[in-house]
Amino acid sequence: MNELITPELSDRYLRFLVEKINLGDYEEFKSHDFPLSDKISVDAVDVILDDLKEKELIEILSRGHSGYDYTYEISVNKTAVDFLHRGGFTHQENQLRPTLEKLIAELDAINGLPEKNMSRINDLANELKAFLAELPKS
Repeated sequence: MNELITPELSDRYLRFLVEKINLGDYEEFKSHDFPLSDKISVDAVDVILDDLKEKELIEILSRGHSGYDYTYEISVNKTAVDFLHRGGFTHQENQLRPTLEKLIAELDAINGLPEKNMSRINDLANELKAFLAELPKS
């Protein structure tokens, strides 16, 4: 079963790492050391950590297996601390909806352009509206 990895869960993992690891150091963890590890699979833990690494918030210095657990040596980048201070993934997602709504309103208000341009602007506005309809409401 695939778990839903939410912005809140990603924030929780990043906050956990920032609290446990001093900048410039690294710590060793097993997958069961992480928050909610009793409720999500070790593979989901691995996916969350890979995502944080891909976003350059953490470094995974080593990765291995110890029985059923994954083991990691992880360091935290300063960008992770800054990102959390700015509200993390949850804030980022909460800001997406109002930003898109403003953009759609601006696109809808544009007048006086050649028909070709207006057609493309209307298409973009409709694509954004469809995307916005799929976003969870906060």
